[in-house]
Amino acid sequence: MNKYWYGLICLCILWTACSERKVDALYYNKAEQVFEISKSSELRYLNEVYENILDQNVKSKDGLSVPLEEVRIKLVDDIKIKGTLTPIAVSIKELDGNGHTIEFDDVTYEIKSFSNDVGLFKCLSNATVKNLVLSGHITIGVQMVEDFYMANIGVLAGTFLRGVIENCTNKVDIDFCDFQEKDKYGAITMGGLIGITLEEKEQGITLLGRIRNEGNLTLSQCRNVTVGGVIGDINLSTPSMQADTRLENAGIISVEWAKGAGAYRSSVGGVLGECSVNSACKMEHLYNTGDLLLNTWNAPIDLNVGGVAGSMELLDGWFLQVTDAHNKARIEIKGELANKQSAIGGVFGSFAHCVFHCVTNSGEIILPAGYKATVGGLLGDENMLARNSYLYSCCKDYVGEYPIWNVDEKSVTSKRVICDKNHKTR
Repeated sequence: MNKYWYGLICLCILWTACSERKVDALYYNKAEQVFEISKSSELRYLNEVYENILDQNVKSKDGLSVPLEEVRIKLVDDIKIKGTLTPIAVSIKELDGNGHTIEFDDVTYEIKSFSNDVGLFKCLSNATVKNLVLSGHITIGVQMVEDFYMANIGVLAGTFLRGVIENCTNKVDIDFCDFQEKDKYGAITMGGLIGITLEEKEQGITLLGRIRNEGNLTLSQCRNVTVGGVIGDINLSTPSMQADTRLENAGIISVEWAKGAGAYRSSVGGVLGECSVNSACKMEHLYNTGDLLLNTWNAPIDLNVGGVAGSMELLDGWFLQVTDAHNKARIEIKGELANKQSAIGGVFGSFAHCVFHCVTNSGEIILPAGYKATVGGLLGDENMLARNSYLYSCCKDYVGEYPIWNVDEKSVTSKRVICDKNHKTR
């Protein structure tokens, strides 16, 4: 072999080995007080620190030591993750994507235990994530022996407990499949960015800027699912949104239930699967352009489906004010809808204690023959224990195949609020 080429090959091998060698410290930018990361091995280092019970401090190359929960990270280059997904098991104080992308290059993950949080991080608590793009593809399967399991799945984090998400975009396609025997039972909560936000206190997640999902979410052989394009479930918390915050979904959501699945409850929404807030607040600027394609395989499930959210309700307080919410995508359901408790809405499926203002639908709803669900062009079915929601006159269904709200006309009239504003056409 030519000596030149032999030397070049040796240099390439040496460079690769050095670039992937074990990380024992990160570069610390003193001016910005952040650790800078440019390789996947530096992300994996966070787990190594977490596993060291005696010293859970991130080290800098110049000798600084920072406790994990106080660590602030800034990406200085795009990062590619390959092989098996190992979620980061610890929360940090801040992750600034700095406009860079973390790519999941055909990454796989296997559910093997009772409780699972799946994503780049397992659980983020009191953390700030901003200016980050996520791309690629993740395949999730199930290999386990228990009769029951739970999984919270989101590309950024399976679970988010308080904290801030600002100007983040997910472009990762997620494929989930459970091929276990039919007597095994799994509850899946999935969102493009976050699986579930959960907090017993009033204040929950803070959402800032433009938060968008473009990844396709595909689930098959399911039994109990809660799926939203951006966030799967806002549960027992009250989100904070500034006036210019936008939640957008453009990804296609496809769900197939297992043949012979039991009478479980499921919710699917273009932006949010479920949203159950603790106190009166505003949810504004929610946009969906990604189709919802569902196949029940005749399972007797209690199903809530909405172009923007499958379920939207206030648990404690006066009203949840929902303003500027729009669906432009198709909702198509195959298989029987035999459960009368199911609610299908062009924008919101099931709801309670809500006031809807500037809500529109221009997406077609395609249902199987003989369905028994409650269907509305805008709103599906109000929770029977909370018959006090209202709809502004500026809310419109541009398709017109179903009543805008599936209650009798007299009730609709009494629940309509006159709007005197000129809203721009969506």
